Amino acid sequence: MKSFTPELEPINFEEFLSFLSPLEEFKEFVETLRNIARKRGEFLYFVGGVVRDYLLFKTQGSVTLPQGQKDIDIVLEGDLEAFLEEVLKQIKGKVLFKSQFLTFKVKFSLRDHELIVDFITARKETYPDVAVLPIVSPGSFIEDILRRDFTINTLALGLTPPYEEVIVDLIKAKKDLKQGIIKPLHLKSFVDDPTRIFRGTRYATRLNFRFAEEFYQALEEALKAESLKKLTPTRIYNELELFVKKEPMNILSELFITTCELGVFKELGFNLSKEKVKHGVELFIKVKENIKAKFWTKALLLFFVKEGEVKSLERLNFHKKEIDKVIKALNRLKELNTEEEVFDLLENTENWILFGLISKVKNKGKFIEEYLLTCSSIKPEIDGNTLKSLGVKNGRLIGKILKLIKLKKFKKELKDKKEELEWVKNYVSQL
Repeated sequence: MKSFTPELEPINFEEFLSFLSPLEEFKEFVETLRNIARKRGEFLYFVGGVVRDYLLFKTQGSVTLPQGQKDIDIVLEGDLEAFLEEVLKQIKGKVLFKSQFLTFKVKFSLRDHELIVDFITARKETYPDVAVLPIVSPGSFIEDILRRDFTINTLALGLTPPYEEVIVDLIKAKKDLKQGIIKPLHLKSFVDDPTRIFRGTRYATRLNFRFAEEFYQALEEALKAESLKKLTPTRIYNELELFVKKEPMNILSELFITTCELGVFKELGFNLSKEKVKHGVELFIKVKENIKAKFWTKALLLFFVKEGEVKSLERLNFHKKEIDKVIKALNRLKELNTEEEVFDLLENTENWILFGLISKVKNKGKFIEEYLLTCSSIKPEIDGNTLKSLGVKNGRLIGKILKLIKLKKFKKELKDKKEELEWVKNYVSQL
């Protein structure tokens, strides 16, 4: 292995911990981990995002972070399972997940808060083929650093000797951080793992960085190897879901547009237009509260793709049943003529599908858009019992009348209960 002379930077460790969390109990938690690792003679360190973002915060005074809790990754050069056994004897918690990649997700119950931490064994990786998951095995600190995606994510902060309370830079990553560039560690990086292209897009967009020339060279290598085409639908979808669920909403449009500009969607068989992406994201932000969060990503992807590409959405992890429902709803929408028929279909179709169809039935798109904006608040003030008291006994007729009331409220033709009752009396009198 090539020898490295690391660049070392002592830091104000208290300041770093305060950046991660202002809670005193968090600092006590970290100190407990350090004490256990010291006694075991093992090197424990933070690496990646938290170190990168801390340095950006120090130089810029602020840094845009992903949504939710900061990702806390702690790496141990040693026997992680035995280390965690000792930790869990001293701190209340439980292992949520243990992966084949020598990682543990652990939830700790501190005094007043819960904390989820990803613990990782320092490891080395080998890729048996293009775009397949790596084979991992325990490795050294240096091997663990050199397996990472981008230079700016190789910075480590030691918690125990030999680099205690020191930032370790093996490959001049701080220079790239200062210049604001996203650079892979080697030109075959995206051949091994093309999901790094999506991750690089997230970092560049969120941090307002630019792609290094090596990024484009690595992308070209990936396109030659057709590595994106060899990614499984699940892995593609998981990366796109991070755009929607993990990143700030104000950069969502730029994330998808940048991915288009890099040629990723074209390589996957989809021709997305920047204009449609921009319009779709603007509309999504308006109506997303009326769409189940677990379908947000699929709603956007369905909106973005052309009608002729819907059948290919299995490539983006849509289930065949979902695609069939989309095609059935689309064909039915095209057939319907009256507002009553269209409204009835909207009432019986999942909102994420409706959102995606807005871009495919332009003559009815505005109607669907207005429905999604108001659907959660449209409810008749009268109910079946009221209708029965007015002489309506037939169950189907009661259902029809309530749907008609909802349609009229949607069209702002009925404002309150009094107007609903007057309309029902008039309607019933004409039966």
